[in-house]
Amino acid sequence: MDKRDLPAPITSYAQNFEDVMLWRALGHIAHGQYVDVGAQDPTVDSVSKAFYLRGWRGVHVEPVPSYARQLELERQEDIVLQAAVGAEAGVETFYEVQRTGLSTRIKQLADDYANRGLTVVELTVPRVTLDQIFERIEGEIHWLKIDVERAEFEVISGWNGPCRPWIVVIESVVPSGSERVDQEWEAMLLARGYELRYFDGVNGYYVHQEHIELHPALVSPPNVNDQFELSGTSTASFCNGLNARNEALIQEMATIEKRRTDEVWAANHAARLATEEMRGEIDTLERKVADAEGLARTIRGEFMEREIVIVSERAVALAQATRLQHQMTELHESVRHRVWEAVHGVSMQRDDALEQLKTITDQLNRMSASTSWKVTAPLRFLMRGARAAFRMPGRLFRLLVRLAKRLVMGGITILLRCIDKSPSLKAGGIGLIRRYPTLETRVARWHAVAMGKNPDLRVNRNFLVENYSGPISTMGALPEHISESGRRTLERIRALASGMEQK
Repeated sequence: MDKRDLPAPITSYAQNFEDVMLWRALGHIAHGQYVDVGAQDPTVDSVSKAFYLRGWRGVHVEPVPSYARQLELERQEDIVLQAAVGAEAGVETFYEVQRTGLSTRIKQLADDYANRGLTVVELTVPRVTLDQIFERIEGEIHWLKIDVERAEFEVISGWNGPCRPWIVVIESVVPSGSERVDQEWEAMLLARGYELRYFDGVNGYYVHQEHIELHPALVSPPNVNDQFELSGTSTASFCNGLNARNEALIQEMATIEKRRTDEVWAANHAARLATEEMRGEIDTLERKVADAEGLARTIRGEFMEREIVIVSERAVALAQATRLQHQMTELHESVRHRVWEAVHGVSMQRDDALEQLKTITDQLNRMSASTSWKVTAPLRFLMRGARAAFRMPGRLFRLLVRLAKRLVMGGITILLRCIDKSPSLKAGGIGLIRRYPTLETRVARWHAVAMGKNPDLRVNRNFLVENYSGPISTMGALPEHISESGRRTLERIRALASGMEQK
C-alpha cells in the first residue's frame, strides 16, 4: 500500500497496537461499526476509543459492573451490555479479578489468580450469544474483537447466524503468556469464511473472504509509516517511559493542584474570616438599621399624629376663616351702607352750606353796596396800615399799634354814634351784627366804652338793642392823645355822620 493511501494518523490507546492495525485497514471508512467483546476500560488498553473519537459507533460487552458503568458514562452513543458471551443465552458464574484485565469465567484461572495474591470476586452475570449481539446493529460490522481469557471457543460457538464482520481480532495466547491456543477454535473461524492474515504475538487478525482487498494492510506490523501517536494510557511495557513521564507530570500537577488547593483554602479561610468580620459589621449595621427603622416608625407615628392635629386645626381655622369671611362680607355691606348714608348726609350738608354761603355772599354783596360799608372804608384803610405796621421795627411797631387802637376806637365810637342817629342803619346794623355772636360781644364792649360805661359787664344778646340809644353826634370830645391825622379822620367821620343824621 502506498504511503499516500494511508488514512490520517490516530492516537493509539490499545495494549498491542490493535487499533493501529485496524485503522490502517479500515480508516478509509467514514462511519464504521464495531463489536468489542471483553471491552474492559473505556480508555486504558481500549481498541475502540480511537475509532469512537473518529465517529465510529458500536457495541461493548463487559461483564464487570465497574467497567460497564464507566463505558456507559464515556460512550453514551454506544451500546453497552453488562454480560458474558457464550454458546447460548442464560446466566453464569463469573470471576472478577479486581483492577486487572484478567477477569474470567474459568474457575481454575480464578483460583490461580487468588493464589498469586490478586483479589477475586465471584459474580453472577447474564450470558448472551454473538448472534444476539449482532442483532443489535443494523448494517455492516467492520471489525469484531474477542478478548475473553480462554473462553474464545464458547464465544464462537454462539455465532451461527449470517452476520460476517470484515475483520475478526481474537486473542490467541494464554493470559499473560505467549503460548498460542488458537488451535482450539481457529477451525470454527475458517469454517465461517475467515483467513488468518496477521499475528502480532498476542492476537490473530482474520479477514473474511469477501474482503480480500484488506490483505495488503495486514502484512507488516505497526511502524513509522502509520504515523500514530501513543496516548500513554496503555499497560504495555513500551509505554512505561511515557507512563513514568506522565506519572511525573501527574505528580507535578498533583503538587501544583495541592499548592493551588492550599492557596484556595487559605484564600477561602481569609475570605471566611473577612466574611465573618463583615457579617459582624453587617449585624451591627442591621441592628442600627433596625433601630433607625424603629425610630423612623416612632417619628412617623408622631408625625401622623401631628398631621392629624394639624388637619383638625386647619379644619377649625378654615371654619373660622369662613365665618370671618361671612362677617367681613356683612361688615363690608354695613360699612358701605353707612358710608353711603354719611356721603349722602355730607352731600346734603354741603348743599346746605352752599346755600348758606350763597346767602352770606348775597348779604356781603348787599353790605358792600351799603352806605355803612362805604363809610368804613377809612377804617379798613387803617387796618391795612396796621397790618403793614406789623412788619416794622419793634418800638415803632408798638407806637403805631397804640395809635391804631386809639384811632380805631375813636372811629368805631364815631361810627356807632352815627348809626345811633340813623334808625335804618341802626336796625340793619344790629340785625347783621347779631348773626355773629363774637362780633356782637366786641361791638357791645366798644359801645360801652363809647358811652362811658364799664366794658367788663356781661353782655347779653339784647344789649345793643336795649342800651344802644342816642345819636352818634352825642359822642364826647376826642381824646387828646390822638395824632393830628387821626383827629382829622375822626372829624371827617363825625361830619359825615352829622350830615347823614340831618338827612
